[in-house]
Amino acid sequence: YHNNGVHSLAVSDPDQPHTTVLAGTFSSMDVHPETGEFWLTSIPDFVTPSTVYRYTASGVLKNSWTTGIGANGVWWR
Repeated sequence: YHNNGVHSLAVSDPDQPHTTVLAGTFSSMDVHPETGEFWLTSIPDFVTPSTVYRYTASGVLKNSWTTGIGANGVWWR
């Protein structure tokens, strides 16, 4: 789940403590359906360009891009 970072928890026992996969504040989170990569956006304000970050499923940053203002998600075709 996405809340002040990216965290994981066991679906079979959601009362157990979560594991932080990625620390940070992100505006949106999408997971690539084939690779399991995390695609996160950061919107600093609505005047400055946003940033898209691409992380591996284990939380290693692969790359990032500066995008337009207010980027709030990604999609694949």
